[in-house]
Amino acid sequence: MLRPRPLEHLMPISKSPTQTALSWWLSGDEECPHCHQLYAYEIEVRCPACDGPSCPHCVALHVERGIVCMVCRDDHEQIEESSGGR
Repeated sequence: MLRPRPLEHLMPISKSPTQTALSWWLSGDEECPHCHQLYAYEIEVRCPACDGPSCPHCVALHVERGIVCMVCRDDHEQIEESSGGR
């Protein structure tokens, strides 16, 4: 007849919750100049107007120029407002 092993020979179970690794695009070393959040270099967006870097959250879709950074979008809107839409 087999005898059950004593519990002290079993491997202990951790009481702390296990942490899973973050996805690669949720962490990074690059800092967005607009919102100052860190992002991965591989998902960086470059503005075609000023060639400045941005994270994907700080870009805007512009009708004429495509995807632009927040600064260029704001500058263009201010120019249109001051020119009366011309």
